Amino acid sequence: MASKKETVLTGTNPKAFVDGLHIVSDEPTADGMRSTIVVLWDIRFDPMVLPRGTEDVKTSEVDGEKHTFHRVMNSIAFPSHQNHLYINHKFFINVAQKREPWANSDWGRNPDQTYLEVDGRVPTEQEIFSIIHNFHTPLLGKIKFRIIEDDGSESYGWYQGIEANGSSIKNLPEGWSCHTSKRPEHNGLYFYKKGEVSQWEFPEV
Repeated sequence: MASKKETVLTGTNPKAFVDGLHIVSDEPTADGMRSTIVVLWDIRFDPMVLPRGTEDVKTSEVDGEKHTFHRVMNSIAFPSHQNHLYINHKFFINVAQKREPWANSDWGRNPDQTYLEVDGRVPTEQEIFSIIHNFHTPLLGKIKFRIIEDDGSESYGWYQGIEANGSSIKNLPEGWSCHTSKRPEHNGLYFYKKGEVSQWEFPEV
């Protein structure tokens, strides 16, 4: 029987990750992929916005000493012995966040697209989770990822990013900007502005 896990993605807006869940299945697929990760997104919401009432700071006792923990966005640290799991980490962060020269890249934008590689590179499982969990960046579509074992052997899996409303991630038309609502009833919902005009719907060209 397949190993199937549901895990809450903590520290993020559960309205962006629908129900705050991702599902991991270790059952091999028909095309030989070892595992599948499925994430259901609602890209109308900003994944960086915390639910109202969530505490950003807490003090806990660790090994007999009190430590204060602050929530830090867009941060990841990993020990040097795990470097091989994040070999293209910066590269894929830049592609996912559409930094130059990847501003017009389609990677991770189209829920109906299959992405096998970018510039000859395939992200690791850890790099995929860093993008969506640590850097709060939506990824849509079917993306091949590498699974690197402790002994250095490799296999592959599929990440599947599904958009709850069937939308793709699009560039804003010229003159429009995107903002996040702070009103309690719309907390985290994106709205769009151009001059004095504001609206909830994504602007058409």
